[in-house]
Amino acid sequence: MTKKYVSPQTENLEIGTKNEEVLARIEKLSTLHAHREKSKLTIEHNCIKGFRILLFISSIISLSLLSVSIIYIIYFNDCVSITFGPVVSLSTKGYFLLISLQSFIISLFGLHATRRHIKSSINLYAKGALIVLLTSSLLVVWYFLNKKYDVNINVFKTKVVCTEAQQQCWDSLHETFHCCGWESADDWKKIPSSCCNTSIGGNLSVCSNEYISKNYAYSRGCFNFIIELSKMLNLIALPLSIISLIFHVSNLIVAICIINKI
Repeated sequence: MTKKYVSPQTENLEIGTKNEEVLARIEKLSTLHAHREKSKLTIEHNCIKGFRILLFISSIISLSLLSVSIIYIIYFNDCVSITFGPVVSLSTKGYFLLISLQSFIISLFGLHATRRHIKSSINLYAKGALIVLLTSSLLVVWYFLNKKYDVNINVFKTKVVCTEAQQQCWDSLHETFHCCGWESADDWKKIPSSCCNTSIGGNLSVCSNEYISKNYAYSRGCFNFIIELSKMLNLIALPLSIISLIFHVSNLIVAICIINKI
């Protein structure tokens, strides 16, 4: 059997062809890997961009809730607590303020974290968002368990002892809410001048007296008005709180996904 002779030129040509094939495969794999990395970066970029939008919306909702809380603080001051005691739960303004502040702060921190693209910062945001989510959920549940609107007015009216501080608070409530007494001016044996309705007209010098006639007093009582105002503010604040919680859940899920991809 004769041995087939291969010339050096032919052997070198075959080796060169094989090398070209290997290089072509390597180049193809490199291109495919680069394409995958580019797609991965694009997905991450889109995720972070969407995350920023969610955080921005969360911060707007938190800011709106903060505004409602500030209105609560302005109108439902200590005088409401001193005057009406346990009838109107002033803790409402406290937990709405707490929810809005912590939600706003954590949303701003999240926006800052996404700008830096640092895993540790986003991880810290996720932990903070989880704490906010848990505390806010507990506060909302606590609100539903403790809200009171239906009360026996007469029970509390008979317990009222008008100290000097309470008299000053009643005057403040009359002037702020344009109301008089619990249910009406009839609650007072002598109607204080703070109940004077300056829009009625006539001799307004009457309002400068220490006591006034019922004809010049505000017709509506303070209790029902304050309760209705409280209900209205709660009707605004509560949905905002729930929407804020929903966004925090979404933000937390997206943050965890981004952390796993970075």
